[in-house]
Parts: sequence; structure tokens; C-alpha cells
Amino acid sequence: MQYDSFLSTPSIVVPPHIVTSDDTLKLLRGIIPEDHPKIKKFEQIVQNTQVEKRHLARPLNETVNVTGLAARQQVYERVAPSLAFEAAELSMAEANARPEDISAVIAVSATAPANMMPGLDQMLISQLKLAPSTLGYPVAQWGCRGGGASLK
Repeated sequence: MQYDSFLSTPSIVVPPHIVTSDDTLKLLRGIIPEDHPKIKKFEQIVQNTQVEKRHLARPLNETVNVTGLAARQQVYERVAPSLAFEAAELSMAEANARPEDISAVIAVSATAPANMMPGLDQMLISQLKLAPSTLGYPVAQWGCRGGGASLK
């Protein structure tokens, strides 16, 4: 049996809160005393990443004040499904794909809770009104390599 496969161009959506390197340095300087022996090293690390901006699900001051894995996972579970749905809709529109054209969903996340039920793949299948026979492939907890692995 031969299958025709098509992988659409990924659509990029990001959370609404933007944090610049300068914001990160300002926060760092507010948390770590100026005379800390490693402050210069921490600043150098931020500057050497060459990341001009990051997108966060919450404002920076809320992000750093939430501690514990469970609290962070709750934020992910609240924010990730809508971002995934938006990206999927954009990809489908770009590819001129209808729900009946989709036979598999690959949902990749480096931060998804391992115990999130249903997973993003199943949420997307439901929200996009894809056929119940649509295959779901959750790729989670693989860190940065998950994106590359999902393309194999």
C-alpha cells in the first residue's frame, strides 16, 4: 500500500509576553547582589546566548515567582492547547488542507507534562474535527531534539 505524505510548512505562534535580553539582565541584577562573585559570569551567559527576545506565557515577574513543577505544568496546560490549535489552523490554511485531508497529527513539545491527558495530539484531533481514525503522535519530554526527531 502506498501513502501520499505531505508535511506542511510549520506555522509559528508564540505566547504574548515578550522578554528581551535587557529585561533578563535587569531581572538578574535585581535578584543577585552586585557583589556576588558570579554576577559577571551570569551576565555574560545571558549576553552570549544572542537571544534577542523570548516569548513567555505569563509576564516575566509572574514567571519567576511561580515555583514548582506542578504550577508550571498548570500554566502549560492552560496555554499550550490554544497555541497548538492556532498553529494547526494556520498550517492547514497554508496547505489548503481540509480536516478530511489529515491522517496524522504530530504534537511536539519540550515542556509538555508527561502526564497531561489528553495530550496535545488528541486535543488537536478533537478541536480540528479530524476523523476519529486520525493518528496522534505526541513527542514530549525530548527537549530540543524532539523537533528534529519528529521529522524523521
